[in-house]
Amino acid sequence: QYNNIVMYDYELSLAYDMTAEEQEIFLDDCGDNVDKSLFIYRGTADVQSNGLTKSVTLTATDARDVTPFVDLHNGADRVQYPKAGEAVINCNLARLMGIGIGDELKITTADMETLKVTVSGIFDNYVENLVYISLDTCREQWGYAPEIKSALLLAPDDKDVNDCATAIAKVDGVRTMQLSADARDRIGHMMDSLIFVVSMIILCAGLLAFIVLYNLTNINISERIREIATIKVLGFYPNEAAAYVFRENLVLTGAGALFGLLLGIALHAFVMDAIKVDMMYFRPIISVVSFLLAIALTFVFAIIVNMIILIDKLIRKIILILS
Repeated sequence: QYNNIVMYDYELSLAYDMTAEEQEIFLDDCGDNVDKSLFIYRGTADVQSNGLTKSVTLTATDARDVTPFVDLHNGADRVQYPKAGEAVINCNLARLMGIGIGDELKITTADMETLKVTVSGIFDNYVENLVYISLDTCREQWGYAPEIKSALLLAPDDKDVNDCATAIAKVDGVRTMQLSADARDRIGHMMDSLIFVVSMIILCAGLLAFIVLYNLTNINISERIREIATIKVLGFYPNEAAAYVFRENLVLTGAGALFGLLLGIALHAFVMDAIKVDMMYFRPIISVVSFLLAIALTFVFAIIVNMIILIDKLIRKIILILS
């Protein structure tokens, strides 16, 4: 979100309508603390479609390319900024409301002004629900453009972001300022908590796998005592007899791991589809490393169980000899 999509350093809320003249004055007051700037209309709005209503952040600008500030893309495909009468929306909003390209939306602003637009693109975004439109859309349907009281700014590469923020905050007309770095850290702390929960689930799943493998191996040996005794009589050494049982366990573990991964893919898809949070989107991606780790950990548990049972049998034999 804050590396590939949100490219700006600061989002400002301003006290004045930023006409072309006001923009020049403001940038002069900022001095060399601003490298690039984009003045926009930004406010809350309600989007209605398919009988559903969702709250979004509405952004409007005359710029035809906002790439230096926000990278609008869907996977590897570039999403063009909308023309008059069009809008682009984020993928989570499209998923929640069942919206596709070509569908019509009704947008109601906080001032109860309404817009009717056609979705021309859907872009990747993971935090908040966003809708981008052109100011020409407002002019055509309202007869005027809304006041421009927000700005997206980029700090110079050779300057400290926090030092520039301190200087910009003192400029006349700046009401509030939000640093992208602060938002990134805030979301990062939230994700750290989620990662902790996921780690606990993985740990519990591992312990469960260990217990199941241990019990199944014990049951397997107990049920096949006569068979194992028979192969010993036939001339199998103790290590060969143990390998006879444990080799079968490893084969069954491999089959169970592959079968479990197939079910896991389906379960993961179900869970991720069930997680529908308005303000955050989780893209369902399973990396190859995850598959390899799952298989490796399953075999590690199986090998540990086999070693524990071998040690247990050896200790029992020693106790029997000593007694």
